[in-house]
Amino acid sequence: MKKGIALLFICLFAVVSIYTFIDIIESVLNVARYETLTLAASGTLFGKAVFLLVVIVAFIFSIKFYRGN
Repeated sequence: MKKGIALLFICLFAVVSIYTFIDIIESVLNVARYETLTLAASGTLFGKAVFLLVVIVAFIFSIKFYRGN
């Protein structure tokens, strides 16, 4: 049961991290194309990058928990 839940979290975090990475790339391209790098735009990009790091850490912990059981 624990391995099943860990596997579900691994898949969930993988999908969310891929989506977030693509979203960051699109945001950088949109800022470069349509705007200047203002404080609001850089704050948004920084927030997305921090969220990506949190998801990657959760993904790594899920893998460790899956292998530990």
